[in-house]
Amino acid sequence: MELPGWIAYYEKHSKWSLRNTLLLIDSKLVKWLGKKHKAGNRKTVAKLQR
Repeated sequence: MELPGWIAYYEKHSKWSLRNTLLLIDSKLVKWLGKKHKAGNRKTVAKLQR
């Protein structure tokens, strides 16, 4: 997956869409990590911020 390329494209053409897309990716990542490590949402977010 070419994520940096997509980010560069959306950054030039539609910053609002980029923001929404990145927020969606973040929420999916938090949910996936929470399931993988069987941790709550707060613990998962804390792990991501490290």
